[in-house]
Amino acid sequence: MTRQWKIKITQFSCSGMSKAPEGCLQYFTGISGNVSSFNWKTTDNTNDPMFSNHLANQQYSVCVRRESGYCSVEWSTTMPYGAQNGHFSLSGTEQAATLTNADVKIGDSDCRNDYLQIPQGWGGTDPNNEQFGRDRFCGQALGYCTKVDCTTKDLGGVRSGVTPFVIGVVTDNDEGSTGTGVTTTDTKNRGFMLNFRQHPCT
Repeated sequence: MTRQWKIKITQFSCSGMSKAPEGCLQYFTGISGNVSSFNWKTTDNTNDPMFSNHLANQQYSVCVRRESGYCSVEWSTTMPYGAQNGHFSLSGTEQAATLTNADVKIGDSDCRNDYLQIPQGWGGTDPNNEQFGRDRFCGQALGYCTKVDCTTKDLGGVRSGVTPFVIGVVTDNDEGSTGTGVTTTDTKNRGFMLNFRQHPCT
């Protein structure tokens, strides 16, 4: 089989507006758009469905340029949130049934190995929810805390007003593996496909 690639290379000036900030492996501009983890797809791997995993050993930042007049950015799956199986799938076992609040995992204790970092991420329509912000998000569904102790959660988009607009992607080295003395409970986690939308300053 003959393989071919087409690669576009663009150089930017050191002082150009399109230059990404230091530390950003992926950089997006515009008020809205979408971003996915490397290797993300919704279908099973043709070799073996158990191979349909996100990449291991990742630690990088995804950045969005803050547009003029906008003060926060919201990350979310497509609605309805409960039907987006595999669109946010970072830890645990991929769910076939409708996603619920129980599939949302948040915080340092729940998210230790594979997770997204959304600085002081919060959600919902109540502005008081901002005080419930957390930094780590994992599990099978994206959501937010509805209490200060985060004992209750809800499915939905997660907003952050921390600048620069960035999310961190962290995965460990044993996704779905079983080795000597090590058995993980992660199965078929595909990674993430998220929409982002900037919110204007009020």
